[in-house]
Amino acid sequence: MKNTHFRYIKPGALLSFVIFLAIGLYLANQFLSSNFGLSLSVTAIITGLFLLIDRYLWKYKPFSWLYWVPDLSGRYEGHIKYSNPITTSQERKQCAVEVFQTGSKLKVSCFFRHEYRQETRSIQRSN
Repeated sequence: MKNTHFRYIKPGALLSFVIFLAIGLYLANQFLSSNFGLSLSVTAIITGLFLLIDRYLWKYKPFSWLYWVPDLSGRYEGHIKYSNPITTSQERKQCAVEVFQTGSKLKVSCFFRHEYRQETRSIQRSN
């Protein structure tokens, strides 16, 4: 199975971001531990920051340069052409597509207007 966790992230940008962040957090940790006796987990902070960026901040600058994908989130409306399996004719139906997106996930939901058609058929028997 292919690993797709970092499929949409630019590897060079991510590596430079993590190195810069790790050095900055290490220096902040040295300052806090010598002056205040506090110690921070650099790994936990980087993981938390990455989750925050991936979920909410990925589409805003300066974090958008970490990702390959454009922001496609939103609602799109239009028509779809399809072949009706009962009548075998080409028909159009109104539809809406909603796209929910994070930096690493994309969820697409499609909605159709539900039209109720009542068909009546009469069957006549001849004896």
